[in-house]
Amino acid sequence: MVSSWWHFDGDKGRLIWKSVETAGKFFSTPLPVKINHDEITDIIIGSPDKKIYSIDGKTGLKIWEMKTKGAVNSSPVLFDNETVFIGDEEGVLYKIKIKTGIADSRISLGAPIISTPAKISIHGTSLLLVPLKDGTIKAVNPNSKEMDIKWVFNTEYQDPIVASPAVFDFNKDGCDDVVITSRNGYLYIIDGNKGKNLMPPIFTGNSISSSPSLADINNDGFLDIVFGSENGYVYAFTIKTVPDKIIKQNRIVYGTFLNRKNESF
Repeated sequence: MVSSWWHFDGDKGRLIWKSVETAGKFFSTPLPVKINHDEITDIIIGSPDKKIYSIDGKTGLKIWEMKTKGAVNSSPVLFDNETVFIGDEEGVLYKIKIKTGIADSRISLGAPIISTPAKISIHGTSLLLVPLKDGTIKAVNPNSKEMDIKWVFNTEYQDPIVASPAVFDFNKDGCDDVVITSRNGYLYIIDGNKGKNLMPPIFTGNSISSSPSLADINNDGFLDIVFGSENGYVYAFTIKTVPDKIIKQNRIVYGTFLNRKNESF
């Protein structure tokens, strides 16, 4: 099956090019990145046809392609100026050179990867968090050849995870933490350093495929967690430790991992 990949001019909305060298129905989000020697931004994208493609941003022509073990519906994440990471539905995580499309390293994580991995910082050291469809999250050391695993977080209800995580240092310990939503309807806030719950999982009552966003939507000086649910509602959670009247009509969470001395972000 041949599929088209479209690129439109952001100024005038006209078609710049249409790539017909790729195959399959795309679910992966394209990653803009400089690959060749011109000044035009190029694209890396995964495909269900068990390939990862690099597309020239100027012409729409293929720069390289890399075969994978399984379908790729996850999206690539940029690790540094030379490397991207992406997972497939056979549970393999690939570390790929941007310029060549060659996988330097790979590791099997034991369950399908649909969510996009997240890069976090732990006291200045980078880790890659990979949510899996079996309800686990694995923290991978991206700097080692073997890509060894630092910790594994198991959801209490074996929740399939397809949404991408949001990252923020919630408890002010100098380490990024992570917000995850699940297909079983739970919201998790996880300590990125230890791989433990920062607060008990919250049941929203409906399946979630939407990725969470972090924003101060009510202008009270505190970040809120916002995501869509498959029941048609958008949920807003506050992480304040005091009631927040503005978003009370949606959902309120009183953060148990914060205290009155550390409420300012």
